[in-house]
Amino acid sequence: MRLHGDVDEEKIRETLREFQGQIYQRPPLRSSVKRVRRIRNIYEIQVLEIDGRYVLFRARVDPGTYMRKLCVDVGYALGVEAHMEELRRTKSGVFDEKKSVDLYDVYSAVQDLKAGDEGPIRKVVRPVEEALASFPKVVISDEAVDPVCRGAKIRGNDLLSAEAGIGPGTQVVVMTRRGEAVALAVATVDAKNMPNSDEPLEIKRVVMDAGLYPRPQSKNGPS
Repeated sequence: MRLHGDVDEEKIRETLREFQGQIYQRPPLRSSVKRVRRIRNIYEIQVLEIDGRYVLFRARVDPGTYMRKLCVDVGYALGVEAHMEELRRTKSGVFDEKKSVDLYDVYSAVQDLKAGDEGPIRKVVRPVEEALASFPKVVISDEAVDPVCRGAKIRGNDLLSAEAGIGPGTQVVVMTRRGEAVALAVATVDAKNMPNSDEPLEIKRVVMDAGLYPRPQSKNGPS
């Protein structure tokens, strides 16, 4: 963040601390969403360095928080105005910088794939299940997977298990027994009542292609 005037360091630190918690934000003029006031959570703001009018800080925030708008609002609170000079995203969901790859790695992996080697592409393109790791999980039977991929509803007797703590309105990921993501859904009842419900889950998005299930079983049971 770059301030437009000189401010005492302690005042900068104190003002940034005041922005922790719930704040109101209206998206800036250049944004892809409707400009209505909304609430966002600022879980942490840590000042790393202050050099004159430059303030380097790290923040943990809700998705959809506009950091450049936060810098502007902090500037107004300080009475000198400010703008975001530079932004570096160090983490998003379960992914952090250590798991990132550069475009050259992606390009090289695509060339290897065209040559018949799919090993590198599996390292740079991560499975969708990793992105959904933090969601509560509901497991459905193999027989229910393909119908769900084709638009069918999930019935109570399709369920094999549901994580405890799931309640109405909880966002969940629907999984196969093998741990493959089938769909994203919202629970309509508690986990314990799902088996007896006609529609325990409202499907929001299917992430698996149709035609993959049911899969053949080995002589020793499900593979």
